[in-house]
Amino acid sequence: MAVVNVGVPFTNGEKCKEIGTKHGDNNPSERQLKHMASSGSLCEIAQCVDSSKCSNHDSVDIKKFKASPAYIQASADKKDCLDKAAKDGNGMKGLGGYEIQYCQYDKD
Repeated sequence: MAVVNVGVPFTNGEKCKEIGTKHGDNNPSERQLKHMASSGSLCEIAQCVDSSKCSNHDSVDIKKFKASPAYIQASADKKDCLDKAAKDGNGMKGLGGYEIQYCQYDKD
């Protein structure tokens, strides 16, 4: 398994790492995405989407997401990325799993 350290602080002081090429059973769950979005860190949500455990094409309500630990603990740059993604919509109503993953990994 290839793991890339992208240098993003994780909530317990560790660095957030991309999953690499191991993507689970490719049976992503919308329910798991919504659960993680309400209780997980931004890193945990991105890893869940990256590993195909959480759906990348379903969305979460941005108003509810803004009250989550993931959003509250995110850096200003990541919050800007998440807000822009939710505003742009990209054909979704809310914030998509792939948008959360993008903002975590690609917007350092």
